[in-house]
Amino acid sequence: MTSQQVEAVLKGKLEQRLKQADLQNLGVKSASLIRKMIIDRILAGKDLYGNNFGSYSSNYDKAKAWAYAAAKYGTYKYSSSSESAKLRLTGRLLNRIIVKFEGYRKTGTGITYKYLITTGQDVKDQVEGLQSTTGVVRTKNGKQRYSKKAWYFLGISKELGEQDKLKNYLGQRLKMSGTIKTKNI
Repeated sequence: MTSQQVEAVLKGKLEQRLKQADLQNLGVKSASLIRKMIIDRILAGKDLYGNNFGSYSSNYDKAKAWAYAAAKYGTYKYSSSSESAKLRLTGRLLNRIIVKFEGYRKTGTGITYKYLITTGQDVKDQVEGLQSTTGVVRTKNGKQRYSKKAWYFLGISKELGEQDKLKNYLGQRLKMSGTIKTKNI
């Protein structure tokens, strides 16, 4: 899974006072909320299902890996050489998480908002490798190895209440109730 589609389906009477620009702006703001929830969860050391990220293997030298990665890629906002900070070697991966608001659709019974959670093209292989239980991902240049533990992190979590937060955020602003549907792709 290197992406997740999210649909917020809200039911109820859409107030006439809401203009298209207001509905569009709400979608963009809620996309920012989704991205913040994902990053906050990762910084707290939790995966998509509410589990703690696994430990690094005993022979993994994070300080050495951090020095190498920082020299090769530079460092970003979420960079950390701490053993306890998972998925944050240079901060590049977290920096490249993208939540795209794909639009909304008015229906006879309410409104549906659509989002796509993905990453930048330059880290797609890394995301696939980290979320692979085999520990291997095939890239253009052959095979690349990652941890054999699958670290599922990309998406909006039901178990940690992130889907409910999005539903409540939209519902309160639109005075509607609804559900969140996700599809991993």
